[in-house]
Amino acid sequence: MSLTGKEMSKFVTSKIGTPYVYGAKGAEGIFTKSKFDWLVANYPKVFTQSYINKVINKKLIGQVCTDCSGLISWYTGKVLGSAQLYSKAYARLPMSELDKFAKGTILYKQGHVGVYIGKNSKGQHVVVEAKGIDYGTIASIVNPSKWTCGLTFDWINYDIFTPIDEKKITYRAKNPYSKPTRTLKIGSKGEEVRWLQYELIEAGFGVGFSYASRRYDPIVIDGDFGRCTDAAVRAFQASSKLTVDGIVGNKTFAALESQLNENIPAGKNIYPEPTSLVDKKSKGISVMWLQTQLSIRGYELPVTGEFDLATAMAVRKFQKEHKLVVDTKVGTLTRKALLS
Repeated sequence: MSLTGKEMSKFVTSKIGTPYVYGAKGAEGIFTKSKFDWLVANYPKVFTQSYINKVINKKLIGQVCTDCSGLISWYTGKVLGSAQLYSKAYARLPMSELDKFAKGTILYKQGHVGVYIGKNSKGQHVVVEAKGIDYGTIASIVNPSKWTCGLTFDWINYDIFTPIDEKKITYRAKNPYSKPTRTLKIGSKGEEVRWLQYELIEAGFGVGFSYASRRYDPIVIDGDFGRCTDAAVRAFQASSKLTVDGIVGNKTFAALESQLNENIPAGKNIYPEPTSLVDKKSKGISVMWLQTQLSIRGYELPVTGEFDLATAMAVRKFQKEHKLVVDTKVGTLTRKALLS
């Protein structure tokens, strides 16, 4: 499936109202107790007792939830944290050029991303973002001063009507330093630390940043793995949902190069198979399973959880082609055929 900014805009709009949990990825399906327990154990600075209580009181376990980068990976199939998205972007666009942004441009600020979906009826710029556990996934008016830049990617097609002057765009350059062949940690020095610091700048830490409620100066390339570099590494690990230990080993190296868990396996239905009839009255996970399974079988559909006209037509076409009763009702026989 070809990825487009326009379709990404439509997709995230369809997810407005999805609950937010840090570390949840909508494409994974239901937010499970085991995933919750893992997040609690690995991200104690986020999953404080207050945060845990909110998850429990809102009854988020058992629902499909997402976080900000998860909203984007839900559409793209590329599991990248906010820092990785900044690093992997083909172009970084200044917020002063917001009027020229194409639909589907990712809006970025340290630790957070959203999707620009164009202007509303009042001519105001709108972003869809999984904003936080107190908000969920919402549409809001873009305040350019609250965002650092817009991000575009060479694996997404955009409808660009007014090009931005290339002199105003920042592009990623090749890292000029030698890639490390050893584990790096606080106290390490030399050329390999410069490689790491370059990658951290490309991941958005070339400006002042925050970690664990403390403000740090921008990363500078000095070959010294000091406190600031350690904080940036930990912030990057948290963004990439890695173990936060400040130690740069194989997994952190891979994530810095955006190679870790990048792709959701193609052809895999991540939603549970329904055990009852799915029809035009159905909504939610059962319909998401159906839409995903139809897409796997070649009937491309967005996974919205709504049994809309496109879904109904795809079901009828599938039933007709497989010599089933054409009634738009997905029962045992149609499910069996979809899985065959």
